[in-house]
Amino acid sequence: MSIRTYYLNNNGSRWINFPKERIKIITPDGKVEYRLPIYFESFGNYASVCISWRGKRLNCLFDSDDQGNAVVIIAKWIK
Repeated sequence: MSIRTYYLNNNGSRWINFPKERIKIITPDGKVEYRLPIYFESFGNYASVCISWRGKRLNCLFDSDDQGNAVVIIAKWIK
């Protein structure tokens, strides 16, 4: 199965991928949860992901683990 990329704006700085894959989130208290990304956004030479967390949208930088899956680590709670 191929991954299709759809751009959300004209300059290509926001996009979504289909089929959507869940992103692993590690919270400050050590719990692991999985969320669907809302969209990805370019951030210099990197990319950030927008996720829904506790009713708010968060833009987070992400990294990959040993298996190549995207991982977001939330360092502290935002109030």
